[in-house]
Amino acid sequence: MQTKETKTAKELETEISSLLGGLEVTVFNDAMSGWTATVFGPPDDVATKFQQIGQIVSELHAKYNLKGEPETVVVGADLAPSQTTASFAEPGDAACGEDG
Repeated sequence: MQTKETKTAKELETEISSLLGGLEVTVFNDAMSGWTATVFGPPDDVATKFQQIGQIVSELHAKYNLKGEPETVVVGADLAPSQTTASFAEPGDAACGEDG
């Protein structure tokens, strides 16, 4: 059985953001999947990249476990009215977006 590498939340956030052209990403601990990524950005950007976001997070879930205990975050607490979030957790699960 292949062992996954570990990355910090910050490392995963940077990698996902880079792959998505700079959209803001928050990664945090999730009891069900190990870690969850939430992508923040203008609704049009998030909507057009929704499938790409899911694919990237799924691929990274297969490669990496979360290292350390990240900060607890309240998703959308600091979300501007003109932004949308898209949360992704377990590979293969249907993800849903929330309007801010």
